[in-house]
This record gives sequence, structure tokens and C-alpha cells, in this order.
Amino acid sequence: MNVAGIDIAVQRKPIKHMHLRVNPPAGAVTVSAPLWVDDAEIERFVHAKLPWLRKHRERYRDVVQAGERRYETGETLDIWGRRYRLQLHPGRRYDLRLSGDTAVLTAPADSTAVRREQFMRDWYRGQLSEAIADRLPRWQAACGLYCTSWRCRYMVSRWGSCTTATGALRFSLRLAEHPPECLDYVIVHELAHLRVPNHGADFRALMDRLMPDWRVRRAQLRNRS
Repeated sequence: MNVAGIDIAVQRKPIKHMHLRVNPPAGAVTVSAPLWVDDAEIERFVHAKLPWLRKHRERYRDVVQAGERRYETGETLDIWGRRYRLQLHPGRRYDLRLSGDTAVLTAPADSTAVRREQFMRDWYRGQLSEAIADRLPRWQAACGLYCTSWRCRYMVSRWGSCTTATGALRFSLRLAEHPPECLDYVIVHELAHLRVPNHGADFRALMDRLMPDWRVRRAQLRNRS
């Protein structure tokens, strides 16, 4: 079955209710449905869950596309501009603790690189969301520019984006690897796009007024990438 361009594997079982699952590692979608439910009812069920479904498939897709890290002992982690040496320890649940220059990642003994990647993406998302929730309101007040919404997601080719038609901002999870002043630069950059949608002279003049040292911050972010 295909719903809104998404292939759905349907499993009919002797159950009472329908259940939707997004399965690792590639985000394959499965619906478990009662034996008596027809295809039309399943399609309506999936359509109602499309926002949730797309969000979770995007997370799996990002992990698979990145696929560079295994998060094993000996690797390094960058967190808010500081580099940590990673140690992978077995444990009952996923956890990350920072001690000095060491990042101790606890994961079940049967964990996979993809599962550890998913955990770390969620961990970085929590770090970045907390920082944005604290810093964005202050920058909005200072700039006199206000977004309608914001979200964090993994992005490879950009640090942030702005949908000027809706006022929505997006920030790359990778910002949590860099110093906080780099995050401030991206926040102001995307807020400025609410007024000037391009990168022309008017945009640069606005950035000069809102954040006079923005070029230094941009260079810092690029040099660390």
C-alpha cells in the first residue's frame, strides 16, 4: 500500500486496534491492523498520522544518510565548542555523561551504530532546543524581529533556514557541536531573513546593525566545520 508517497507494509492480525510503526534502520513503515479492517480504513488511519509519520521517518533518514559515526571508544565528540574523547560502556539504558575531557556513552551491549546515532541525535536535539529556548527570545527582543515557530533537525548543507512566508525557523543539530556564539550568529542570521529574504547588500547592512561582529562568528563556524 502507498499513502502520500510512502510505502506501507500492512500486517493483518487478530488484534482490536491499528498500530503504526517506523522501523530502523531506514524508516520502513508497518501498519498492524485487525483482520476485519479494509484497505480504505487503513489509508484513513495512516493519513491521520502523517505528521507524526513524516517526523519519525525524517529522523531515521537523517541517521542513515549520515552513517559516518559509530560512537565507539576512541572517537571524539564536539559539544558546545569543546572536544571530548568518547568511551563506550555497556549498560541497561542509553546515557551520556561528561567528565573532564571524557564523554562516557552508556548503551546496551547489543546496541548498533544506528541506535547509538539515534540516541546522540536526540541528545544533541535536547541540548540545542534548551539553548535556543533560552537565547532566541533575547535575540528577538534585541532585533525587533519575531519568528512564528522554530524546530531543530539534522541538516548537512546548512546551519539554519527561514521560511519567510510562514516565519518558521529551522536550526541544524550540528550547532550544538560549536561554541554558543556560533548559535547566536545563526539565530540572528535567520531572524534577519524575516525582513530581507536574500543575502544581498540590504541583508549585510541589516546584519551589520544587528550583530556587528557577525563576519567573525561566521568565520569561526566555517573554520570549525
